[in-house]
Formats: sequence, structure tokens, C-alpha cells
Amino acid sequence: MRPEQQLETGVSLNPSRSIFPRDTNIQALGINCRGSIQCGDCSNIGRIASLVYHIADDAQYGNNQQIACSGCFWWQSTFALCIFPQNIGDRKISGKLIKDKLGALIAHNCYTCGSIPTEDNVPDNNVNNGELTVNYVLNGCNAAYKDKIC
Repeated sequence: MRPEQQLETGVSLNPSRSIFPRDTNIQALGINCRGSIQCGDCSNIGRIASLVYHIADDAQYGNNQQIACSGCFWWQSTFALCIFPQNIGDRKISGKLIKDKLGALIAHNCYTCGSIPTEDNVPDNNVNNGELTVNYVLNGCNAAYKDKIC
């Protein structure tokens, strides 16, 4: 895959591939604590939550739009742990839904990275209808090692 086909989130334009894959069948995962192998070197989901809980309930976020990022411990750069929606097409998701879904991801005992479907009652937990993801990214909205709402 050519580098220009990779998104800044470390996920390729081909939804079945990632530059840091851990799973080959992501559509069947539903809620999970998986992500890049770099997740353990970054911040934690609690720091992301402390940022997210400050966004307005009526704030709106689009597909692949970074919501908040926390810098990686080991490197002062644009590498970060970020939260963002995926597979939502032209739809937007609200700050309230983001807070609710992030709370459920934390209740699922995810400590660094993970994903959760944005829609309830989706057959087989298929994330093709949307997911909220916390994962390592190459270009977070935060400046060198700072926590930031994007």
C-alpha cells in the first residue's frame, strides 16, 4: 500500500487493513480494547476521558475527525492517543453520544485503546454503521506531548 493511501489515524483507506493491524476481522469485533501495537507506549484512556468530558453535549463530530488527543509518553512529537469516529459516512455524532460510548468502553476495562459501535442494537456488533475509536495516531491535534480537545 502506498503511504498516500494511509489516513493520519494509522488506518488505511482499505477498511480491512491497518498499518498497525491486530485484527483482520474488525467488523465482528463490536466493543473491544484493541488498537495499534503502540497503544501501550502512549497515554491512557482516562486522560482522553478527562478531556472528552469537557466537550459540550451538543458538539458535533464527523467521520475521522479527531475529538481529543493526549501525547505519547516516550516521544515529544505529534504521535498521540486520540479519540475519533469512523465509518459514520456523512453523519455527525454528538458530544453526549461520545461521552456515553467512551464511558461504556472504559466500563469494558479498556485502558489504552479500543472501539465501540456508535449504534445500539446493531446485528453482530457490526461497526460498518459507525464506531468510536481510541487509538494511536501519527498526527494528533495536540502539540508535542500536550493534552488537547481538538
